[in-house]
Amino acid sequence: MIHSLTIQNINTGGTKVFSNVWTVMLNTAQGTSSIQSLPQSPKWLEADLLSFTIILENGKLETFPAPTWIILHVDR
Repeated sequence: MIHSLTIQNINTGGTKVFSNVWTVMLNTAQGTSSIQSLPQSPKWLEADLLSFTIILENGKLETFPAPTWIILHVDR
């Protein structure tokens, strides 16, 4: 469980904060992995990231394209 996740649109500078995130799936050309299996800061992955899907505790899914959206902060 992720307490909060902050993402940012690099074109507009706008941010979104999600609470009670069950997991985040990171979609790359090499495949998909869960953010829980990565280091605290996923910055190293940004170059390979195609998109990421935020899965909330209530089951709601939201997918964001990279590199337009980046993950700024993960609070576990």
